[in-house]
Amino acid sequence: YGLVGDIVLGIIGAFIGGFVFSLLLPGSSVGLIGSIVVAFVGAVILIALARALNETTHMTDAKAFVGWLDAQKPVAKNRKVGTQGYCMGGPIAFRTAAAVPDRIGAVASFHGGGLVVDAPGSPHLQAAKSKAQFLIAIAENDDQRAPKDKSVLKETFEKAKLPADTSLLAEAIKHLEDAYAKDPYAFSAFQLGIGRALQGNSQEAAKLWDEASKLSWGGDSLVQRTYSPLLGALRNEPESLTHLREITELLAREGAAGFLETVKRDAELIRRSGCCDAQIKPVIDLLDASIRN
Repeated sequence: YGLVGDIVLGIIGAFIGGFVFSLLLPGSSVGLIGSIVVAFVGAVILIALARALNETTHMTDAKAFVGWLDAQKPVAKNRKVGTQGYCMGGPIAFRTAAAVPDRIGAVASFHGGGLVVDAPGSPHLQAAKSKAQFLIAIAENDDQRAPKDKSVLKETFEKAKLPADTSLLAEAIKHLEDAYAKDPYAFSAFQLGIGRALQGNSQEAAKLWDEASKLSWGGDSLVQRTYSPLLGALRNEPESLTHLREITELLAREGAAGFLETVKRDAELIRRSGCCDAQIKPVIDLLDASIRN
């Protein structure tokens, strides 16, 4: 992580050095010069330890940690292990899954740095050899610095046939909240409801969809004619699927495949949230049929 990383580690190391010194020699006073020396030694040691971590130590440590856990009586060895990493811990979590593929079942990386690098031992390539499910939460500034990483991650996991989520969900929800606050129309309420569903808050999603049914759709009649029956289907309103079939068949005849794909993507997000499986499946089937036509 370069100079900035060394500075951060140095500050942490200085505090640790002072703390350890106070434990070893309680009540001792070494003066200003002595304090500087203790802090410097602590910083150097911590930076050296951090720089000693590499691809090899990530893998050997992972095997040792999981092996130790499995040796403990309270650990259920017939169940999978989960691991998570923040910042520089992201690559370590990835490599843990690759090091012990039969034991690691879930991996989460938050604000992970260095997940995709131009090297044969890149964390994303090693993780693709695992059997785990992945949640990869990419921070907004991470995406600005390396906008291609999320696509590389997605393609890699798709090729490996591993389930992974690389969404910028928190940032997306913030934008949806702002849009709804500025323009409280039916469509913005509907979209924010999808965001809440993806966050696992099905009650708030249902509340927003109820609210959307009472709001104006604005001046876009096509959006209203398409999304209004979709919203009705989510709310189990009678005849909603019939109305949706009519509009999707009309759009199919007019060759509006692009718009139908957009609607389907929204429906797929709702399906992914798992909050309305029975209601959303026939909607996706209708959209699929119209797109094929």
